[in-house]
Amino acid sequence: MNKQRYIFYFIIFILLLLLAWYFRTILLYVLLAGIVSLIGRPVVRFLQKPVYKNWHLPAFVAAAIYLLIVWALLFGFFYLFVPVVITEAKNLSSVNSSELLLRLSAPLVK
Repeated sequence: MNKQRYIFYFIIFILLLLLAWYFRTILLYVLLAGIVSLIGRPVVRFLQKPVYKNWHLPAFVAAAIYLLIVWALLFGFFYLFVPVVITEAKNLSSVNSSELLLRLSAPLVK
C-alpha cells in the first residue's frame, strides 16, 4: 500500500513537470510579474506616504509612477548595452576565420 502511494505521487509529480514544461512561457510571464510585483509593492507604499499635511498619492498614480520608473530603467539598460553588443558583433563578423585558424594553429604545432 505504501509503495503504491509513492508510485502515485511520483506519477503526479511527473505530470506536473510535463504541464510546467508545456506551459513554460506562460509560467515565465507569471513568475516575472510576481517578481515585479514583489519589488514594486514597497516602492508604491513609499510613494503613497503623505506628502503634504494629509494628502497622498492615490494607489493607481503611485503604481503608474512605479511602472514608468521600471520602463525607464529597462530603456536605459538597453540604450546603454545594445550599441556595445552591436559593435562587438560587427567586430566579430569582420574577423577572417581561416586566417585566425592558421595563426592559432602555428603555435600549437611547435
